[in-house]
Amino acid sequence: MYASLEDPGWKAKYVVLLNSIYAAVKASNPSTSVIGTGSQGGSELSLSAMGIQADGETDSPYPAGNADPPEPVNQPPYTEYVSWVQAVRVATTLPLWETQWGIQTHNAISEYNQAMFDARRVLESLGLGIAHTFINSAKDENNVTTSPTSMYGALRASLDPKQSYFCYAAYYGCLDGRQGNGNGCLSQPGRFSGKF
Repeated sequence: MYASLEDPGWKAKYVVLLNSIYAAVKASNPSTSVIGTGSQGGSELSLSAMGIQADGETDSPYPAGNADPPEPVNQPPYTEYVSWVQAVRVATTLPLWETQWGIQTHNAISEYNQAMFDARRVLESLGLGIAHTFINSAKDENNVTTSPTSMYGALRASLDPKQSYFCYAAYYGCLDGRQGNGNGCLSQPGRFSGKF
């Protein structure tokens, strides 16, 4: 959005804006976290190289239209999630915040496909040491089943659970308090509890 409102020099302007916000927030309350960027693909990597000041770098690693492994991502020129995260790790040492991602139950993406994609992505992000990861939305929006952008939730708009909800309940109950170490392992492997 920011890029569409600014001229071709938008990246430099964005870095100045983010760094100014960081300085002002830290001057007011040093314990407040400031995160930023959230661009896509090559633009994200170039922003990282321009000297941003932040407590974390944001990203929205949505898949490129399908839910099949290896985990897809729409971050041109990167199309696979692992290679994308590795490229971002080379560009920055800041903690990574995946501020929204997911796959919608629409057309060929069944609830089962969504549940398996969500489970793999959460576990993979933990194994890659992602500091914070958030799905797009907990529930579908306003009962519109013809719009893919309305159907990312683990719950239907009626609050009835989809298959993904039960997966979340199982693995979050098991993983509560665990952190990935970036080498594909968890700090304290848990046991399966099946609680949400």
